[in-house]
Amino acid sequence: MKKEGLPVNREEFESRAVLYHVLMDLEEFLVFKQRFVKGLNERQKREYWDR
Repeated sequence: MKKEGLPVNREEFESRAVLYHVLMDLEEFLVFKQRFVKGLNERQKREYWDR
């Protein structure tokens, strides 16, 4: 995204803003999931992943 030029109109700006927001939400989800998995013991991990 940093290599792209600046948006040329409002529609392009809003589209990029939505994309950026989705990427930030995805990153936050992955951080929460990582914390969740790190908090599981071995039995819980097997239960969680073998479903």
